[in-house]
Amino acid sequence: MLFTVGNRRVDGIEQPLDKITHEIFLKLGLKEEKQFKRNILSKKMPAKLSNIKDKGAVKSMSQETVLIFKKE
Repeated sequence: MLFTVGNRRVDGIEQPLDKITHEIFLKLGLKEEKQFKRNILSKKMPAKLSNIKDKGAVKSMSQETVLIFKKE
């Protein structure tokens, strides 16, 4: 299985979807074959999003994680 996941920011806090997904797959008995990060080269959204009250501009996603797992 190949999954491409990105870590979103909610209220300026990064949500580690790559780590959460990885942990779930291991608990399901899947074996990790490979994991790597890559830069998102072409995006429609800007690098920084509109201001959040009391925090200023927030960075948007610039990397994604590719998870490759195998069922044994």
